[in-house]
Amino acid sequence: MVLSIVLGVIAIGIATMGMKCTHCGDDNKATKARIAMTGGIIFLVAGLCSLVACSWSAHQIIQDFYNPLSPLNKRYEFGPAIFLGWAGAALSLLGGGMLSCSCPGDSSGYKNRQYPAGKPISKPPSSREYV
Repeated sequence: MVLSIVLGVIAIGIATMGMKCTHCGDDNKATKARIAMTGGIIFLVAGLCSLVACSWSAHQIIQDFYNPLSPLNKRYEFGPAIFLGWAGAALSLLGGGMLSCSCPGDSSGYKNRQYPAGKPISKPPSSREYV
């Protein structure tokens, strides 16, 4: 969970540098979008780390709860912290996924596209052809 928090703080810093309104890094829009995409990928990794930590704790709680050898006063149940951790992991994964999809594609392929020339019309159409 500590690793998730550290990665989240790093992702916030990188995603902030990738925002269009900041002057950190390059002023090129494509470079800014790639920096924001990198922050999104780090958010995805932080969300996965948080999800693993919460699920691991939940698994341990379930194993201890159904263990007949553990004393009754040692058995824990799910509390709001597990659910908040899962919700935070889901939001981090969602935000990281949205930031990761913000990188623009290569748009130079549309500018230089050549289309074949159409067939020349031999004579202009007249109304006699339809009668």
